[in-house]
Amino acid sequence: MDSEDEKFLDRLAEKAEDSAWRACMYRTSQNLSFLSLSLTRFWCHLTAWLIPDEKRIPLKAWQKEEWESLKSLLNGLMQYPDDDNKLDWHYDYSAVYRLERLRDSIQGFYSGNLDLTGRHPYRYQDLWGQCHRFIADVAHLYSHCRIEEVPCTPLNLRLQKRLGNEIRPTRTVYHVEPDDIRERFERVWRCGALNLGYIFEMTAELANSIPKDPRPIFQKLLLQDLPPELIHEIMKMTSHNGARRLGSASKYLRQVAKSYMYKCRKLDIPFDELDSAWHELPPAERADILMARARRSCSVILDELDFILSRPDIMNYMSFLEMFGENYHQVQEMLEFEIGGQDHLEMFGPIESRISLLLKQVPNLAEIHMAYLVLSKDMMESIMSLNGLQTIRVSQAYIIDDYEISQCSSVANLYISFLGFDETDLSLWRILKPCTSLQYLSICRGPGMVELDPGPEFCDSFDPFPPLKRLEVGRAQEEDLLFLCRWMQDASSLNLTHLWLSTVEGGISPDLMDLILDTLQSAPMQILVLNGVHSVPPSLFDDIANAFPGLRGLTVEYREGPQQDGSKLRIWPLPSYEYAPHLRDFHRLEFFGWNFKVSKREPNFHHTLCGFESGFRPDHEVDAQVEESLADWESIARVLAAYCKTLTHVVFDPVQGPECTIAHSSSGSIVVTGSADVSPELQEFYPTMSPFWEI
Repeated sequence: MDSEDEKFLDRLAEKAEDSAWRACMYRTSQNLSFLSLSLTRFWCHLTAWLIPDEKRIPLKAWQKEEWESLKSLLNGLMQYPDDDNKLDWHYDYSAVYRLERLRDSIQGFYSGNLDLTGRHPYRYQDLWGQCHRFIADVAHLYSHCRIEEVPCTPLNLRLQKRLGNEIRPTRTVYHVEPDDIRERFERVWRCGALNLGYIFEMTAELANSIPKDPRPIFQKLLLQDLPPELIHEIMKMTSHNGARRLGSASKYLRQVAKSYMYKCRKLDIPFDELDSAWHELPPAERADILMARARRSCSVILDELDFILSRPDIMNYMSFLEMFGENYHQVQEMLEFEIGGQDHLEMFGPIESRISLLLKQVPNLAEIHMAYLVLSKDMMESIMSLNGLQTIRVSQAYIIDDYEISQCSSVANLYISFLGFDETDLSLWRILKPCTSLQYLSICRGPGMVELDPGPEFCDSFDPFPPLKRLEVGRAQEEDLLFLCRWMQDASSLNLTHLWLSTVEGGISPDLMDLILDTLQSAPMQILVLNGVHSVPPSLFDDIANAFPGLRGLTVEYREGPQQDGSKLRIWPLPSYEYAPHLRDFHRLEFFGWNFKVSKREPNFHHTLCGFESGFRPDHEVDAQVEESLADWESIARVLAAYCKTLTHVVFDPVQGPECTIAHSSSGSIVVTGSADVSPELQEFYPTMSPFWEI
């Protein structure tokens, strides 16, 4: 077991000692089981009327496959417990999988099939003994059974008939006497969820799967026998939990997996949800309950932090830390604590101190995410003292006190999301100043924020733009872009190669677009994304080509008015053939993305051209052609490629596609291949998945 397992078992043991918790869990399991049992019976009843009668309705091949799958499901749902009053049968239905796993594991040693755990002699000996003990206990249980045939319900008869099973007017019920024999069996093998008929059937299968002269097949090559480089590549490609599972296979793999299974850590301040009865209590009682739960939540997170601080191995391997305090923020609001006030410090000060201590003892931390937190001076100093820190993500946070933050030259990537405690709070801008070597900056304006401009005093105090190469601005409004342009105009130099501007409420106006191009004209721009352009005349592409002659990727997403948002396809003001000639001035452009929607009246529309050849009138018959195919998009991409010789990809919806790949044959003709989806290789030009443009 690793640290996660140890903590879980410790907490479970503590809860098991709480009689109130046991009673609550018992009631919860009963309610859930009763609901599940009721829904299961309703499903069977409904299906009995809906499933097809193959004798009356002939089924196609694919329908037969679906029907066989459904029959298997329904036969499984009919495995009810012997005692209908035993409502917790569903709560432990995993017993089915444990029993099937035991059977399949034994059979695998004789068939030669391999699983992740492996086919080793010591595992075979363990399973062999476990299997024989189980068969012996089942035989002892069967010897104390009294068998009774009881009538089937009409629902069961109807469902059995539709499923094509043998119609039996009765079903077999097994009664074990005395009761303590069955209770002991259920306690030892944890099979109380299953009816005895299923257990006896599966045990017979298990016994029959063991040959009289057993000759198990053991594997000769183990997972740990692979080259170390390959094992590390496997660990890199798997998830955090996947590394834990691989590490549980052997001591050697666990040693290798440590650097992968401990590299990520998430700290979240828990808080029990308040039920409806809490809102009906008097204010004084509500405050007492809220305070008690807040203290309990603080105690849980303090225990978590103390546990990590007691494990140097975890801290040494940790490279990624997430700290979320959404509940922490909500509790502060409900308790009406002033941020940084005396009540706040008494309640949450110990947590902030422990976090600061943890950050000072994690030598290899490279990335940190923080949300819904109050960042004290000690916490900020601890973060900036990390020599290997490369990425900071912070949102819905607040920096208390006005102090100078120490510089950190290792941070290359910074994400700031202004979704803070206060609609006017801009304290997160202060994280930007100490990051003296920042190369990627992502800024996102939160809903309801009054402005993003921190004021001339802050902007004049330092120049963040000379080292900056990639800038992303999300959910911006016009005044935000005006402020950024003014700030960049005062920069000593601009070295931006990647720029993403995403707007809300109207988009980028023509005057603002001219200002942006004039401001960035000296930057060596390679990739430009303009999400939300209000006006798209053909001359816009001439201006962009003149401003950025080295541009490799360009995305322009058009919006007609302030009500529109997002990047979905839209009908542009002019047909595509009027925009195409204005791409001729791009001499290095490889990727062009736009949210251009094919208009049914456009002359180069594939179906329209076919219609013209057949001589129909385009005024009404073209409108009837509502089906769009990849040929329609390919025809537009071919026209664009005829003017822009370097173009290799045209995307019409950068998020969902379609995408057209362009190549040139040996004869010089343009070859366009359409695809309904956007290739992941194009993430460089229009990133839709994190880590976007991180350095």
